[in-house]
Amino acid sequence: MVLTLIILYVITLIYLSTVERFRNYASIIAWQGWILLGIALLQLHTLNWVELGFVILETLIFKA
Repeated sequence: MVLTLIILYVITLIYLSTVERFRNYASIIAWQGWILLGIALLQLHTLNWVELGFVILETLIFKA
């Protein structure tokens, strides 16, 4: 599942390099944020509220 998300992320990066309109650019950036959040959540070994909050906060700060 993680490999699928990583491949999808790479495909969006390739598409992003060819897109010219800002609307498409902004929507692809948003999709990449969700993909990175999915990858981060799948890599959690335990479901602890502190770790989950940190991952979500980190993804929102660095990707937004």
